[in-house]
Amino acid sequence: MLRNRLKHLQTSPYVIKDSFDFLNKIKSSKNVDRIFISFDVVSLFTNVLLAYTIDLVLDQMYPTCKKSCLKLTRAEQYRKRKQNVDFRTLLEEATSKTHFTFNNLMYVQHNGVAVGAPLASVIADIFITRLKTTLTDK
Repeated sequence: MLRNRLKHLQTSPYVIKDSFDFLNKIKSSKNVDRIFISFDVVSLFTNVLLAYTIDLVLDQMYPTCKKSCLKLTRAEQYRKRKQNVDFRTLLEEATSKTHFTFNNLMYVQHNGVAVGAPLASVIADIFITRLKTTLTDK
Protein backbone atom coordinates (compact mmCIF):
# COMPACT_ATOMS: atom_id res chain seq x y z
CA MET A 1 0.00 0.00 0.00
CA LEU A 2 2.72 2.47 0.98
CA ARG A 3 4.78 1.39 -2.02
CA ASN A 4 1.86 2.24 -4.32
CA ARG A 5 1.63 5.73 -2.79
CA LEU A 6 5.26 6.34 -3.80
CA LYS A 7 5.25 4.73 -7.26
CA HIS A 8 4.41 8.01 -9.04
CA LEU A 9 7.66 9.50 -7.69
CA GLN A 10 9.73 7.01 -9.69
CA THR A 11 10.39 9.32 -12.60
CA SER A 12 13.55 7.90 -14.12
CA PRO A 13 13.09 6.54 -17.63
CA TYR A 14 16.15 4.36 -17.03
CA VAL A 15 14.70 2.16 -14.30
CA ILE A 16 14.39 -1.46 -15.29
CA LYS A 17 11.92 -3.56 -13.33
CA ASP A 18 13.69 -6.91 -13.69
CA SER A 19 15.83 -8.96 -16.08
CA PHE A 20 12.80 -9.73 -18.27
CA ASP A 21 12.05 -6.02 -18.64
CA PHE A 22 15.71 -5.42 -19.52
CA LEU A 23 15.67 -8.14 -22.17
CA ASN A 24 12.47 -6.75 -23.70
CA LYS A 25 13.95 -3.25 -23.87
CA ILE A 26 17.11 -4.52 -25.54
CA LYS A 27 15.14 -6.60 -28.06
CA SER A 28 12.84 -3.72 -28.95
CA SER A 29 15.66 -1.19 -29.26
CA LYS A 30 15.99 0.32 -32.71
CA ASN A 31 19.38 1.85 -31.93
CA VAL A 32 21.72 -0.80 -33.30
CA ASP A 33 24.60 1.64 -33.75
CA ARG A 34 24.62 2.79 -30.11
CA ILE A 35 26.72 1.58 -27.21
CA PHE A 36 25.11 0.31 -24.03
CA ILE A 37 26.70 1.43 -20.75
CA SER A 38 25.64 0.14 -17.36
CA PHE A 39 26.66 1.52 -13.98
CA ASP A 40 26.41 -0.43 -10.77
CA VAL A 41 26.29 1.24 -7.38
CA VAL A 42 28.24 -0.73 -4.79
CA SER A 43 26.01 -1.59 -1.84
CA LEU A 44 23.27 0.71 -3.13
CA PHE A 45 20.60 -0.13 -0.57
CA THR A 46 22.86 0.36 2.46
CA ASN A 47 24.23 3.62 1.02
CA VAL A 48 20.89 5.31 0.42
CA LEU A 49 20.71 8.48 2.53
CA LEU A 50 17.40 7.63 4.13
CA ALA A 51 16.59 10.93 5.92
CA TYR A 52 17.48 12.88 2.77
CA THR A 53 15.32 10.63 0.59
CA ILE A 54 12.37 10.86 2.99
CA ASP A 55 12.69 14.66 2.77
CA LEU A 56 12.66 14.39 -1.05
CA VAL A 57 9.52 12.26 -0.93
CA LEU A 58 7.73 14.65 1.41
CA ASP A 59 8.78 17.71 -0.64
CA GLN A 60 7.24 16.12 -3.73
CA MET A 61 4.09 14.84 -2.04
CA TYR A 62 3.47 17.90 0.14
CA PRO A 63 5.05 20.90 -1.63
CA THR A 64 5.68 24.02 0.42
CA CYS A 65 2.50 25.99 0.46
CA LYS A 66 2.82 29.62 -0.60
CA LYS A 67 -0.04 32.02 -1.41
CA SER A 68 -2.58 29.24 -2.01
CA CYS A 69 -2.37 28.25 1.67
CA LEU A 70 -3.55 31.68 2.74
CA LYS A 71 -6.96 30.77 1.33
CA LEU A 72 -7.22 27.66 3.50
CA THR A 73 -8.95 27.65 6.86
CA ARG A 74 -6.85 26.98 9.94
CA ALA A 75 -8.32 23.48 10.14
CA GLU A 76 -7.31 22.76 6.52
CA GLN A 77 -3.80 24.14 7.11
CA TYR A 78 -3.48 21.97 10.21
CA ARG A 79 -4.70 18.89 8.30
CA LYS A 80 -2.09 19.44 5.55
CA ARG A 81 0.73 19.77 8.10
CA LYS A 82 -0.53 16.74 10.03
CA GLN A 83 -0.61 14.62 6.85
CA ASN A 84 3.02 15.57 6.20
CA VAL A 85 4.10 14.68 9.75
CA ASP A 86 2.10 11.45 9.76
CA PHE A 87 3.50 10.35 6.40
CA ARG A 88 7.06 11.13 7.58
CA THR A 89 6.50 8.96 10.66
CA LEU A 90 5.08 6.17 8.52
CA LEU A 91 8.04 6.27 6.11
CA GLU A 92 10.56 6.35 8.95
CA GLU A 93 8.93 3.37 10.66
CA ALA A 94 8.70 1.40 7.41
CA THR A 95 12.27 2.04 6.31
CA SER A 96 14.51 2.60 9.30
CA LYS A 97 13.30 0.04 11.82
CA THR A 98 14.83 -2.92 10.02
CA HIS A 99 15.81 -6.07 11.91
CA PHE A 100 17.43 -9.18 10.48
CA THR A 101 19.09 -12.33 11.75
CA PHE A 102 22.48 -13.72 10.84
CA ASN A 103 24.04 -16.79 12.48
CA ASN A 104 21.11 -16.88 14.91
CA LEU A 105 21.85 -13.34 16.13
CA MET A 106 19.43 -10.42 15.75
CA TYR A 107 20.78 -7.21 14.18
CA VAL A 108 19.36 -3.75 13.51
CA GLN A 109 20.30 -2.11 10.22
CA HIS A 110 21.30 1.52 10.84
CA ASN A 111 22.13 2.73 7.34
CA GLY A 112 20.11 2.80 4.14
CA VAL A 113 17.18 0.55 3.36
CA ALA A 114 17.06 -3.21 3.70
CA VAL A 115 17.49 -5.27 0.55
CA GLY A 116 14.22 -7.06 -0.12
CA ALA A 117 12.12 -4.64 1.94
CA PRO A 118 8.91 -3.66 0.14
CA LEU A 119 9.96 0.00 -0.16
CA ALA A 120 13.65 -0.61 -0.86
CA SER A 121 13.59 -0.38 -4.65
CA VAL A 122 11.29 2.66 -4.71
CA ILE A 123 13.33 4.56 -2.10
CA ALA A 124 16.63 3.64 -3.80
CA ASP A 125 15.27 4.72 -7.18
CA ILE A 126 14.11 8.10 -5.84
CA PHE A 127 17.52 8.63 -4.23
CA ILE A 128 19.54 7.60 -7.31
CA THR A 129 17.36 9.63 -9.68
CA ARG A 130 17.92 12.78 -7.60
CA LEU A 131 21.64 12.05 -7.34
CA LYS A 132 21.90 11.58 -11.12
CA THR A 133 19.93 14.78 -11.77
CA THR A 134 22.09 16.74 -9.34
CA LEU A 135 25.33 15.47 -10.87
CA THR A 136 24.30 15.92 -14.52
CA ASP A 137 22.86 19.41 -13.99
CA LYS A 138 26.24 20.76 -12.83
